[in-house]
Amino acid sequence: MKKVSLYFLLLFGMFISNAQTDLSGFYPSANVSGLRFGTATAIHENTIVVSSASNTLPPITTGYVYVFQNNNGTLSQETFFYPSDALVDDAFGKSLTATDEFVAVGSPFHDQNVGNSGAVYLYRKVNNQWSFFQKITASDASFNKQFGSFVTLQGNSLFVVAPNDTNNDGIGAVYVYQFNQTEWVLSQKLTVPNNTRPLGKTVVQGNQLVVSNILSTFNSDPTHFYTFNYTTNWIYSDSSEEFGNLEQNIVDFSLDQNRLFVSSIFLNSGTNSENKVIIYNRLNNNWQFDSDIPMNYSDFINGNIIASGDNLIVCFKDYHLQIERKFPVYYYKKIGEQWQLQTYFLGEGQMNMDDRLGNSVSLFESNLVIGANREGIINTGKAYYFNLENLSTPSFHKENVTLFPNPTSSIVTIKSNDSSEVKSYELYSVTGKKINPISMENNTISLEDLPTGIYFLKLYFNNDRIENHKIMKQ
Repeated sequence: MKKVSLYFLLLFGMFISNAQTDLSGFYPSANVSGLRFGTATAIHENTIVVSSASNTLPPITTGYVYVFQNNNGTLSQETFFYPSDALVDDAFGKSLTATDEFVAVGSPFHDQNVGNSGAVYLYRKVNNQWSFFQKITASDASFNKQFGSFVTLQGNSLFVVAPNDTNNDGIGAVYVYQFNQTEWVLSQKLTVPNNTRPLGKTVVQGNQLVVSNILSTFNSDPTHFYTFNYTTNWIYSDSSEEFGNLEQNIVDFSLDQNRLFVSSIFLNSGTNSENKVIIYNRLNNNWQFDSDIPMNYSDFINGNIIASGDNLIVCFKDYHLQIERKFPVYYYKKIGEQWQLQTYFLGEGQMNMDDRLGNSVSLFESNLVIGANREGIINTGKAYYFNLENLSTPSFHKENVTLFPNPTSSIVTIKSNDSSEVKSYELYSVTGKKINPISMENNTISLEDLPTGIYFLKLYFNNDRIENHKIMKQ
């Protein structure tokens, strides 16, 4: 096992030295409380919201929700939230959502008349000042309803999931509230016919709402995606095909532009699980398979996923081999009809300690926020902000060398745009494995015998400059 572990670490180390984009983290500057900062995140325009979690071991500290203002990439803490009636075990901040005017905070284990019935707290920004606005609980509160497990704001609508609500249709409900310029008022309670498993994550975009069953890393129960459409009210439309069995787990999903992105794991024996992102298009009131993106990076297990426009972020939830290490977060961009890996991100934590980067992730246009709630020796946590447009700057795409054609089916030519010359190179697979040397003749390299995929080329120049480039093999 030691040999296998060391080999894996070496490969992983080589991979991250050739393809990574390092992140710079942020942390509360005032009123620090709790552990695992980065437990949940939300972003809308220039507002970034991040929660920490309660520490139930002495000394007991409560988790807060922090609001930051983004000013051209510089983040400053505006305020923090913690209600006076919350208890340390209420899970205040387990779910977050934001607009430019409101922040909604889920507290699913809050005891409103009965245990773990749940609550949602709303805060409003007026004249650049945040203050408590309203507390919402289910009018039909019941034991362990966990109202507030997932919250979503869209315009003047608020969607609150109660996974364990028991109703005439089955299990689980989505409560829809409308803001009437005075308060948030319940307008509908959405349930799914014949649903037998708790409801989970809800995503809303325009007139379309998709809610899943509760998702987890290792869950052999089947999963469905339930779609509601809005005309004058939200109306249940249909259920997707059944996902998940003893071999396939559904971990997360994202909705964007009538596309459903499903993060999945196909389990085989040992460490031979297969990660995929499966993409579905909305056609004829149904979700129909479009394509999938294999992503088998060492022994990592797929986790959170979020898509926006041509940007796709894929995180990892766990791993098979019990070797503590930093977690990468992968960034794909749709170029033409293909989703192409651009880079992957790493946090600032130590290499040999789990940071769980990607345990939470939020994306607004090109602005990305990632939580790493296990970073630090005592899991103090950290969060990271990054604008994906920065990857288009000359500092990322090197101008000193041109590779063509790229993508290629066989030969790649390396052309230096200045007086420097390439004296040697190293080629790595997307998993970090070094490819056996291929002779370079007249500044060309042949990838003809290599499988289709992404490769990383490390170039060494006669003036001691080193550059890294990505090659797509068709």
